[in-house]
Amino acid sequence: LEFLNGCSKMKIVTWNINGLRSILRSKQCTMKDFLDSLGADIICLQETKSSKDQLEDSVTNVKGYTAYFSFCQGRTGYSGVATYCCSSCTPYAAEEGLTGSLCVEGNADCIGHHSLDYDGSSERAFLDFDIDREGRAISTLHKMSTGREVVIINVYCPHVEEGKPERMDYKLKFYDSLEQRCISLQDAGKAVIIVGDFNISYNPIDSAYALDDPECFQDTPARQWVHRFCQDKPCEGESQNLINAKRFIDAYRWIHADCKEAYTCWSTVTGARQTNYGTRIDYIVVDRVLLPELQSCDIQSDVRGSDHCPVLAEVDISLLSSPRPPSLCAGYHSVQQMTLKQFFGGISRKRPLAEITDEKTLPKKAVPIPLSSQDRALLASTSTSVRDGGNGTPPSYVSTTESGSKLSGEWKSLLKGPPKPPTCSGHNEPSVVRTVKKDGPNQNRKFYVCARPAGARNNPEARCDYFKWAPK
Repeated sequence: LEFLNGCSKMKIVTWNINGLRSILRSKQCTMKDFLDSLGADIICLQETKSSKDQLEDSVTNVKGYTAYFSFCQGRTGYSGVATYCCSSCTPYAAEEGLTGSLCVEGNADCIGHHSLDYDGSSERAFLDFDIDREGRAISTLHKMSTGREVVIINVYCPHVEEGKPERMDYKLKFYDSLEQRCISLQDAGKAVIIVGDFNISYNPIDSAYALDDPECFQDTPARQWVHRFCQDKPCEGESQNLINAKRFIDAYRWIHADCKEAYTCWSTVTGARQTNYGTRIDYIVVDRVLLPELQSCDIQSDVRGSDHCPVLAEVDISLLSSPRPPSLCAGYHSVQQMTLKQFFGGISRKRPLAEITDEKTLPKKAVPIPLSSQDRALLASTSTSVRDGGNGTPPSYVSTTESGSKLSGEWKSLLKGPPKPPTCSGHNEPSVVRTVKKDGPNQNRKFYVCARPAGARNNPEARCDYFKWAPK
């Protein structure tokens, strides 16, 4: 039986794909081909940006995999996470969210062991639903051949936009819920692996911006939380098997402690990937008890298709495969229903011409109106040049080169394109125009900057400091 075979060494990959449908279009491949190309047993995707009714059966029901989704509630095309598991390591349970607010009571397929301080109050229940409603976490429970259980939590942590301080509160609450859930699972005897987009670079070495300008790297509450939550490298005088009391390990930094310019996310607006001017915000965080089994963790910066790149880790644990996928498996719900728009979209509302039998409704042919000699003389007086065929036909208008040039000039004055951009001071090359998006007195105002990709200040191939406001 397949579930007895399992997988001998678990490979797990995390990738913020910035849209599931868009990445399949950009790569021009099927979902199965896409998953196979990643070469992992468990594939955790973030920012799927899809709702349940937008996903086709070929995406949710892939041969050789079982799929588990969490969608954003109340906002289409936003957030969302998905975990695909090879058939050789089908999970024994799967669950949306972090707090248990989305679990169906009595469902044996839920993982359970939620926050230790849950008191059942209505206020706490509302907070838990608020944390889980954006489709930012999904967990799968697996069994190792040793008999121990391991829970893999796939997360897409919130991003905080400028001018929205309430989102920082939400971000910190999400972090706290994640930490509480992990502690609860550990205290229940389960090993835990957390993967995904944490939306924070917590050390200066993980940010090109910080290496370029150390003063911009502030010690924010979000960075403080990550430092509390996991350890990035062994402390001096401490062996790998005798680390401090922190429960979790940043797998990449544990193995590549001093590796610089190792980034997982780049700005597409500034073309920063060309100069590798990015940040490391995508992590694989492993339970301390699994540290002896951690074989490798690598950033696959050469894999394109998103503004992020995959992170792949190999853990020397053998997973068994469940004989039956849990109820959250998308394969159970893969029959796609047609929407009203899709149903009525193929019905033509125009009446076919063949059905029109009444001659009164048919369009009539245009009948030429004969012109009198006075009419022809009037037309001739308004023309620059008149040519008379001498056989009674109306005169025709012939434009001269002079009038044509004048008309062309008038059109050019009306349809003139945007002014040529000024050249940047650093490279003497044409600049590009940008628009201010953030709130404030300059919102929607245009400005010019160097057209080259963003990069370090000491990189001559990167963007220079040129800036100029565009005329209003």
